[in-house]
Amino acid sequence: MRKSIQFELWHECNNLCKMCFLGLENRVTPTETKIRSLKEAIEGAKTFEGDIIAIIGGEFFQGQLNDPEVHSLFYDFISIVINKLNTKEIEVAWVTATLTDKTPKDLIEFLNFIKENWNGSGELLICTSYDTIGRFHTEQKRLNWEENMTLIHQMDSRIGLNTTMILTNDLIEKYLNNEITFLDFTTKYNTGIMIKHPNSGPYKTLQEMEKALPGFVPERKNTLHFFKKLKLKEQFIFDTCVFNVNRRADECIKRNNNGQSYIDLRDKLGTNEYARDDERSQTMPCGHSSLYRCYIDSDACMKCDFLAIRDE
Repeated sequence: MRKSIQFELWHECNNLCKMCFLGLENRVTPTETKIRSLKEAIEGAKTFEGDIIAIIGGEFFQGQLNDPEVHSLFYDFISIVINKLNTKEIEVAWVTATLTDKTPKDLIEFLNFIKENWNGSGELLICTSYDTIGRFHTEQKRLNWEENMTLIHQMDSRIGLNTTMILTNDLIEKYLNNEITFLDFTTKYNTGIMIKHPNSGPYKTLQEMEKALPGFVPERKNTLHFFKKLKLKEQFIFDTCVFNVNRRADECIKRNNNGQSYIDLRDKLGTNEYARDDERSQTMPCGHSSLYRCYIDSDACMKCDFLAIRDE
């Protein structure tokens, strides 16, 4: 098994997605917190011995690097990661980006830096998200995302793209109504995909999440139809992209609400699941995380439903 580490640099994000844990509150991270975080990440990256380095926020390419010292330290950190790829000390590096701003200058600078400094060894990815509900507050935001996906591929086609989609009831209905197909999506945007289960995000319960964002939490009957159709029509997606958590890190350097870092060690359960450092997650009798109890109308385990249809 490959060893991985994930650096959560800060929480700052200006997208205000209702379903996100960062969601409605983390609009600004103090500059001194960013500086401290980046200095810790630099030291952590230097000493890391393993296979995968992941970099998550918050957001990085929508004005979060405006402070000169933050900008300098960020690229010092990226330089270390890229050098580890170039010298084959690690196999994979990835960074998250929402890509919803109109041609952000920070993203273009990052892509130019990668083009100039990465020799192509290993695998470098930008990981993003696309959701049919809750992600794009305006149609322009969605169009910006599409343009930025194209921009990345045009500027450096060596960079891999991976897109997470939350299995919302809205996505399920659009798929059942033939409004979206995943193979077409992957071809159009030159991206891999990961379909993940929904959760209650910043809310305590799924019911509160559904009230805040109607159509988000799936119904079980719809979901079973979705799995069956996906297996029949797009078996490659069914087999490789649903609930695939292989890119999750074994160790995550995270931040609390005060910007202090702590290590979240993710214990693997026997069914390729990771236990979360979260009071809402326990192991159910079936062996899966209780986060898979994520239907609006049933206490059934979504992962068990998926596996049952896989094995039919």
